[in-house]
Amino acid sequence: MIYPPLNGGEGRIFNLLRGLSKRYRISIMVPRQDNREEEYRAAAMELQHGLVNKVHLAEELGQALEQALQDEKIDIVQFEFHEMGRYARFVRGRVSTIITEHDAGFLSWKRSYIRPPVSRYPGESLVNFAWQWLEAARLFRHCDHLVAVSQTDARLLNRLAARHKIRVVPHGVDLDEFPFRGLARRHAGGVVFVGHYPHYPNEDAALYLCREIWPLLRQKVPEASLQLIGSFPTQRIMVQETRSIQVVGTVASVEPFLAKARLFAAPVRLGMGVKGKILEACASGVPVVAMRRACEGIPELRDGRHLMMADTAQEFAAKAAQLLLDDELSSQLALRARELVENYYSCDKLAEGLDRLYQEILRRRQ
Repeated sequence: MIYPPLNGGEGRIFNLLRGLSKRYRISIMVPRQDNREEEYRAAAMELQHGLVNKVHLAEELGQALEQALQDEKIDIVQFEFHEMGRYARFVRGRVSTIITEHDAGFLSWKRSYIRPPVSRYPGESLVNFAWQWLEAARLFRHCDHLVAVSQTDARLLNRLAARHKIRVVPHGVDLDEFPFRGLARRHAGGVVFVGHYPHYPNEDAALYLCREIWPLLRQKVPEASLQLIGSFPTQRIMVQETRSIQVVGTVASVEPFLAKARLFAAPVRLGMGVKGKILEACASGVPVVAMRRACEGIPELRDGRHLMMADTAQEFAAKAAQLLLDDELSSQLALRARELVENYYSCDKLAEGLDRLYQEILRRRQ
C-alpha cells in the first residue's frame, strides 16, 4: 500500500511518484491489501490524471509484469524494498531494473530491524540472519541498479553489490505539507513520537521511550505529556497508555500533531536508513531530541545546532527536559533545522536525484 502513506517508506514512494509523474509515465503495481483498489486509484488520480494504476494479487505480480512489457513501452522497472526484487526475474534482460533498499539495517546483526523470533532451536536467529544476507545478495546481484537512502546504508550494501551499481537518493519532505510553526501556539510540555509500529525499530523505540526515558523526564518536567502517533499500534504499545501517555494510533496526517507539539522524541535504536520522521519534525519547527544512531542517515545534522542527540536514556531525558524548559534554545534549533531541510531534503531534491539516474539509464538504452 502507498496511499494514504502511513509510514516513512510509503511517504517516500508517494512523494517520488508525485514529483516524477510530471516527467514520466508511471505504472504502479502493488499487492492487493484489504480490497483497497479504490484508494490506490484515488492516489493515481491525485498524482496525475492518466497515470496508469495496476493492482494485482502478490502471486500475480510476475505474470502482470510480463504482460505489462507486452502491452506498454516500459524502459525501467523499479522495485521498492529488496523483498519485491524477487520479481525482477520476470523482466530481467528486457528492461533496466532498480531495487530501492529503504533500510539496510537487516544486514547488521546488532541493528537489524527484524524482530527477534522466539527461537525454536539454538542458533535459529543466526540462521535467519544468514538467510537474509544470502537472499539479498542473490537479488542485488541480478538487478542493474541499487538505490540506497543514505551513504551509511550504501557502505553496508556495498558488501553485497558492486559499488558502481549503488546510487544514494535520500528522503525528502513536502515543505508545503509541513510548514514551519514557531513555539507560540505549541502545547507546553507536549511530546510526540511517530512510528509505524509493526516495524520493529519503531515499536522498540516507543517502548524504550515509555519504560526507560519517560519516568526520568517526568521527574524533571512533571507536567509533560506524551502522544504516540502512527499506524497500527501493537498490543505492547496499547498497554503503555497512562494518565500522561496517550496512544493516538493511526491518523490521516501527522502534521497537526507536529504543529502543536513542544518536543519531538526519536529514541530509535535499531535499523538504518533515513528517519523521515526526524526530517518532518525538523521541517515543522518542533524541537527534536533523537538517539545519535537515528541521525546517522542525515549527516548534515549537528548535535546542539539543529537538534539534541543522546546515547542513553538518562542523557535523552536530560536533553528533552532542557528543550522543554528553554524556549530560546528550542527556537534557535528549530529555525536551523528547518533551514537544513530546505537546503538538502525537500521533495524536489529527492525527485531530482532519481531523475538523474533515470536519465542515465535512458541514454544508455538509446
